[in-house]
Amino acid sequence: MAEKPEEYKWSSYLDYIGERKSHEWLNRDFILGYFGNKVPAAEREYKKFVSGLEGKEYESPLKEVFASTIL
Repeated sequence: MAEKPEEYKWSSYLDYIGERKSHEWLNRDFILGYFGNKVPAAEREYKKFVSGLEGKEYESPLKEVFASTIL
């Protein structure tokens, strides 16, 4: 699909790292909350986490999901 998450047209990655204004419907708080309680720092930590996985094999966090839909 894309080499880097920021290159994928339908990704919300740029919203999560603060490089693009988020849509009203996107609630970033849940995901960014895993990376800190202060927004700029959480955005940086999220970016560091994602870039640390680039080019590596990893187990999908959705591996155990059954009959579910992600929008």
